Amino acid sequence: MVTISADDPRSIQAVELAAGASGWIKIRGKDGRPLAFGVPSRSTPGKFWLANTDRCQCPDFQFHPGPCAHVLAVRLRCELAKAEGAHRKRRSATTKSSDVSMKPERRSQNRTRLVSGDTRP
Repeated sequence: MVTISADDPRSIQAVELAAGASGWIKIRGKDGRPLAFGVPSRSTPGKFWLANTDRCQCPDFQFHPGPCAHVLAVRLRCELAKAEGAHRKRRSATTKSSDVSMKPERRSQNRTRLVSGDTRP
């Protein structure tokens, strides 16, 4: 779980960084799962800090207590990805169950049309 506070500048920066997550560099393991991300530096354009949900290479993480904006952004991105995956699964299960319930009805309607000589689709 990620807690975001409007009173915490790092939280606000994390939300801004996470909004651009599609442009992050992704470092994947052999199984294809993300191990870390190259999250853009907020102060140096074109520079990326290697970060995951626990650690970051940026100076803020190295010299200040608590997670930096990069770590918070990665956590937020991971939580959003989990939520999207769960939503897709629920949506897929709902679609499959509605398709299954509709198929027998469609078949019987088609049979009735064929028997009666109705050729409309």
